[in-house]
Order: sequence, then structure tokens, then C-alpha cells
Amino acid sequence: MRLTALIAVAMLAMPAATGGVEKSIDFNRDIRQILAGRCFKCHGPDEQTRKAKLRLDIRSGAANEQGGNGAIRPGNPDGSELLARVTSQDKDLRMPPEGDPLTPSEIRKLRTWIAEGAEYQRHWAYTRPVRPRLPEIKSRHQPRNAIDHFVLAELERRNLDPAPVAKPAILIRRLYLDLIGLPPPVEKVRAFAAGPTDEMYERTVDQLLGSPRFGEKWARHWLDLARYADSNGYHHDDRRSIWPYRDWVINAINEDKPFDRFTIEQLAEDLIANATLNQRIATGFHRNSPANLAGGSKIDEVRASILFDRVNTTGTVWLGATLECAQCHDHKFDPYTMKDYYGLFAFFNNDIAEVKLHSTGKKQLAGGNLRLPVSAERRARYEEAHHQRDAIQSKLDVASATALGRVRQWEETVNREKLPPNIRAILRSSKPDSRNDVARKQVETHYLNQQAEVREIQAQLKLVDAVQKSLAPPTSLVLAQRQYPRETYVYLRGIRHFDVTQNVPHISAPGKEHHLSSHDWRTVPCRYVRPQIDCNIRQLMLQRFKPGSASTRWHSACRRQFPT
Repeated sequence: MRLTALIAVAMLAMPAATGGVEKSIDFNRDIRQILAGRCFKCHGPDEQTRKAKLRLDIRSGAANEQGGNGAIRPGNPDGSELLARVTSQDKDLRMPPEGDPLTPSEIRKLRTWIAEGAEYQRHWAYTRPVRPRLPEIKSRHQPRNAIDHFVLAELERRNLDPAPVAKPAILIRRLYLDLIGLPPPVEKVRAFAAGPTDEMYERTVDQLLGSPRFGEKWARHWLDLARYADSNGYHHDDRRSIWPYRDWVINAINEDKPFDRFTIEQLAEDLIANATLNQRIATGFHRNSPANLAGGSKIDEVRASILFDRVNTTGTVWLGATLECAQCHDHKFDPYTMKDYYGLFAFFNNDIAEVKLHSTGKKQLAGGNLRLPVSAERRARYEEAHHQRDAIQSKLDVASATALGRVRQWEETVNREKLPPNIRAILRSSKPDSRNDVARKQVETHYLNQQAEVREIQAQLKLVDAVQKSLAPPTSLVLAQRQYPRETYVYLRGIRHFDVTQNVPHISAPGKEHHLSSHDWRTVPCRYVRPQIDCNIRQLMLQRFKPGSASTRWHSACRRQFPT
């Protein structure tokens, strides 16, 4: 079943330390967040803020393995300066110098960790996950599946009993609300309460997973990650047509699309030859970027901001990292450099410009705009409405020209006291030959609006415009590539500092050089940073199981708490 598979993915994403830890203290779970929150600001990876030439983010810096006295002496907590400083009662010596001191629980964890050898571990976010061992349990409650082993083991550790079994009416209500976001019909509640067997429970779950409402409910969480919106954002916030991408996500979830295809079709289908219509719609993932079309914005700046958003979102959703930090400098916590950032930027830099100037001088969305197919009947009606509009427009042009020929005569004979103030001011302040185009247009428009024949034709035109708009083939914003690639380079204080070529971050594929074509480059990072990707799967699981996964789930990878 899909529900079991989704839960299993989240469980299997955890490092081996999750199931049955031999040591009482685990660095990633217990120690890293203490050091990151209390020590790394002054004794971390950032050389500019580091004090006393002490690094606590790596073992060689903390234990000073190259010689001399280190802040940590593995196996000897009483001889470790780190423990002496965090427990000192002297305000001039106590660490951290600002804020609250470490709690007794944090100090106990540090002491035990140092006594056990002060082992450092690679951050769990960059550790390839392995299947965890099932923890042994002594509970009288029998586990029904592998997940129960982990739940019962944690309850035993905390001397807690499992929650009582929910009543049938409550259980089916939970199922409906969690899986499709709607309450169950009364008859379903009564039927389930009358015979709440395991078979009926499984049958109900299967029915809900097969419901179209399942995809509609769970697509909302992915669409949040994709920053989906039906408008451009910013001040103007104009409407845009990208709803087919929303429907694609719903259908992908309902169809149980494999996650690798789900990824490739959204990130790279614009680079694959002979892509289907639905696959091209999927590239709308990166057309969800907000676009500033305000009058004061510059097209190149708007395009760059869209590309930055595209890189940052790719990092958040598929790498589980706050890549935007590396837009201006090497990342302070995660192993991403500026060169890594702009290597990814270079791939997106070949997309067709998203914004262009209209002949009216107004900015509008450009780039790939896919026209979706419609039935032959609808297309015929649309074309008929188009021809009707042309005929009515021609009729309006003739009527307007005839009426405007009488404007000068009308100006001399009209009762000006009955005119709107702005029209009276125009007629009073200037001669007909000296009026500017805007003023002349105002006079002509007002005059035409007084003509019954013109008003009648304008009403017909407005009606046929509404019909034509309702019959127009729908469109969807998609990614599209330029024929010739752009250069990508980084400026430093206005000077072209270094050129950048398309490449994926080194951490995404350690020890490998990538000179990729087609769509492979966009999926390479996903193959090597599985823990971070699965961390985003956990965000979906968090919607199901509520708080408990990690309170720091939107932090950079290295600042996230170890997941439960």
C-alpha cells in the first residue's frame, strides 16, 4: 500500500545509528546541536568570526591532534578545557560568554561523550542511509510491524505505555481527515463501527488511497515546496496560467508515479527530446517563481532574481540545503561554495528569458507557454467567435470613423456645462490643433461614448470577447531552452571576477567530475544526498504525524536536529 511505502521510505532514510545504539551518546543526535547552538558562532567553520584559533566543529581542531593542548581530551572529561569552561562559575571564564549557561542535561551529555572517546561523526545529512536494525523490546505489547518496534522501544526508554486503542468512530475519522482531508460520511462511520476488523480497516485505507481526493489533499504540501501560485507576486500580482502544473502534481500522486520520474520530469524534462505533453507541463515546477513586473523593475534584474529563486528552490526541495547562503559567500555550515552555487545557476541560465517588454512598454511574462489541446468542437467554436470579433471590430471602426468626423462640429455646439470637468478643462485650455494625443483621445472617447450606434457595437464586441476568452485553448507556463547558451560569470565589486561552467556541487557526487549533457546533471545531486531529500519526505510525514520529526526542519542541513 502507498501509505506503508511512504512511511517505510521515511524510516529507511535514517542512519544506522537509529536502531540499537551501542554507545549511550550519539554525536549527531546528542552533541552536534549543542555545539552548533552554543559554540560554533565563535569556534566553528567561519574563519572571520573564529576566536582563540579554536575549532570545535571538527575533531582535529577540538582535540588538537597535531600537537599541543586541545579543548577536548578524548576519554578524559575532567582534563578537558571545554568541560571546565562550560561548568565554570567565573563569569569571565564561563562559556558561552553570552546567553544562558548550558543546562545540566547538556553538560551530562558532553561529559559522557568525552568519556566515551569524543567521537565525531559526519553529519547525518551527508551520510548514506542504511537499513536500521530493529531494536529489541521487552514490552508486553506485541508489535504488528517494523515501525512498532521503534515506537515501542522509545516508549520503553521513557517508561511510557502506548496510547489506548482508538474507538472505531474516532479511528475512521482520523483515516479520512489524514488521507483525504475530508470527514467520513455518516453511513461509512456506522458501517465501520459495526464491524471494525483488520480487513475492513485495510480495505478502508485502500479505498481512500485510491480516491482522487488523496492526491488533491497531499499535493498541497508539495505545491507549497514548489511555491505554486496563480499570480506573479510582488506589487502587480497579475494572474498567470499555470494550473495544469497543479493538476499534474495531483495526478502524479494519485497515479503513484515513482519518485525518480517525479523528480526528472519536473527538473529536466525540458532537456529531453520527444517529451510528452504531460512531461512538458511538469517543468512548470520552475515557472512558479514570482516575477516582479512593476514599472520600475529592470528586465535583467527580474530574470536574475527568477534564476536565483530557481537555484534556491532546487537546493531546498531536492538537496535539503539553504543554498542561497552561497549566493554571496561560501556556506558557513553546509559544504557548498559560491562556485557550486553558480555552477547550478549556469544550468538554469540557458532558459529562455522569463520577462519581456510589450509594445505598450509594459512588462509581461515570456518564455515557454504551452498551448494545451482542446476538442475539435471547442476549437471550431473558438475560431467562429474569432471571425465574429473581426467582423464586429470592422463595423466598429467604420462607425467610429463616421462619428469622429463630426467631432469638431460637436465641440462648437455642445453645452459644455454638462461635460465632465476634465473634458471641459481640455476644451477650454487648448485649441484643437495644439492638443496632445492623450487629450485628443479623451475628447474622442467621451464623444464616441455618447453615440448610441457606437455603444451598441461596443456591447456586441464585449460579449464576443467574453465568449472567445471562455473558449480559448488553455495554456501553461513551462521551461524552454535557448538555442545558444549564455555565459555565466561572477562579479566582485563590479569587476568580472571568474567565469563559471555548468557543474553540480562536489558534495553531491564526491570524487566525480561531471561533464553531463541532456537531463542527467539535474538528477546527479539527488543520487548522492539522499538523506536530505528524504528529510523533505519527512516534512510530508510531519503533516501526517504532527510535531516530533524535528523542530529545525527548515534550517540548513548541518543545523537541523537529528530526526526521530
